[in-house]
Order: sequence, then C-alpha cells, then structure tokens
Amino acid sequence: RARQAVADYFHTQDEYEVIFTLNASAALKLVGQCYPFQNGRLLLLEDNHNSVNGLREYAKAAGAAVQYLPVAPPELRASDRELEASLEARGNGGRRLFAFPAQSNFSGVQHPLEWISLA
Repeated sequence: RARQAVADYFHTQDEYEVIFTLNASAALKLVGQCYPFQNGRLLLLEDNHNSVNGLREYAKAAGAAVQYLPVAPPELRASDRELEASLEARGNGGRRLFAFPAQSNFSGVQHPLEWISLA
C-alpha cells in the first residue's frame, strides 16, 4: 500500500516502480549501477552532494560524457540560460541525465524544482 500511495502522490504512470532505499546515497548508488549511461551524457550541478558526484564514476565507466554546470557567486546559483543550453546540447545519441540538489547542503541555496520539467 505504501508504494501505491507514493505512486499516486507523484501521479506516476504504470510504467514506473516505487523503490524504497535506506537513504539518498543508497538510492543514488542504485541509479548509478542501473542507469544506461552508454554513450550518453551526465549533467551535474557544481555544488552537488558527494553521493550525487559518485554518479560521475558510473557514467565515465560506461563511456558517457560528464559535464558540471557552474554556480556563480555571490548567491552560488546556476544560470538558467546556461542550464537550458547544457540540456539542449546533444551528446553521442545516448541517454542524458541531469542531477541536482533541491537544496544545497553546502550553501543552503534552494534550486528551482521547475528544472525537473526542463530536463
């Protein structure tokens, strides 16, 4: 029942599964091990948590390009224009994944959740 309640909350379609993990680090490790990075691209925000940065090793091992989107002082925010350009850039034809924190555990900056729909 809990899986269905979570799926209903996020208005998912039948093709998605809800998986519970011990914590965010374990969830990201699972993504890294299972995501089809081959010839794809991984876009990361410069101030991600270490667990998110760990995805880069899985991506590199599969031959994916890895790009970091910079954050600029003094607010340590990424430029929406640079994000859109990075998301639109084509890779080698493989899948593309964008990972960012909703709130940076380094700076406290809350990044726009609207970025999810851009990706």
